[in-house]
Amino acid sequence: LDWPVLGKLKGTIVFLMGVKNLEKICDELVKNGMNPEMPVAVVHRASTPYQRVVTGNLTTIYDIATTAKITAPSLIVVGEVVNKRQKLRFFDEKPLFGKNIIVTRSREQSSQMAEKITELGGNAIEFPTIKIVPINEAACDEKVKCLTDYSHIIFTSINGVEIFFDSLTRCGKDARAFGNLHITAIGEGTKNALLARGLQADFVPDKYVGEELVSGLVPLLNKDSRVLIPRSKNARIYVVEELSKICPVDEVQSYETIREDHATVDPLAMLENNEIDYITFTSSTTVEFFVEKIGAAHIDAINSAKAVSIGPQTSKKCLELGITVEIEAETYTIQGMLDAILKDAQK
Repeated sequence: LDWPVLGKLKGTIVFLMGVKNLEKICDELVKNGMNPEMPVAVVHRASTPYQRVVTGNLTTIYDIATTAKITAPSLIVVGEVVNKRQKLRFFDEKPLFGKNIIVTRSREQSSQMAEKITELGGNAIEFPTIKIVPINEAACDEKVKCLTDYSHIIFTSINGVEIFFDSLTRCGKDARAFGNLHITAIGEGTKNALLARGLQADFVPDKYVGEELVSGLVPLLNKDSRVLIPRSKNARIYVVEELSKICPVDEVQSYETIREDHATVDPLAMLENNEIDYITFTSSTTVEFFVEKIGAAHIDAINSAKAVSIGPQTSKKCLELGITVEIEAETYTIQGMLDAILKDAQK
């Protein structure tokens, strides 16, 4: 490097991947005429949830960075611009900066939550515990072919919508097949999945649980109604049982939630090292399979992080398996979970 030229520069100098030579860089700049009081910042893993920044000047920064154990990958910023850090900094002031959050949703659905966590400055650790497998396709196709026999259809999840529409496609049909059916959706995500396919839900309960759904539908049904419920094999039977007291209810188990065994991270090691802040559970099955994958013998390690539950049934499963639920979403959605985490992080 041309140190005599660099030592006389009045602007900002950025050294990439130079942390091993930090002491030499500072010495050479001072030797070649730069003010020893010139501000310096060393940024470790810039723009990631692991970002760390130390500041000083050409005389002090080496000792400061060494004491802070700043290692590669890091970049070095030299110049008066460093003095503007407090005013301009934004990344490490995001509300979830530095928080490690395990996402246990299926691989296909985890991205939405992970992206939002990242936008808020957190580190989303994707550890899928479930995967969705379509089942009983022939039975589902038969229900599609006789949709006109029903007065009501109830969708309880995004997966249920997607798989039912796959059946529609196989049968050569589209959204027009729903005709005058009264459509119920549990949850904002389910409602939006229908909307994306050209269908407006007629009823969405205020709280996204079976009890609320039954309470809202009972006044809309009579003995001549006929209800179809495409649902998960793992779902509670509660809605089917309660509505069957009023009118005929047909269910078709169109998919099954099974354990996802593939993993690219080892959350147990991070839990044992107290490196995890939150574990998010979006269903009873995510709880069940998370404990299976980590091991029931490691409940204490799991409880070292704050468990975040999407709602009462998920919280109930946590408690059954020995997991302390510290946070339960007030609104039973992904956004509701994130809002609850944000509220907790600001304490």
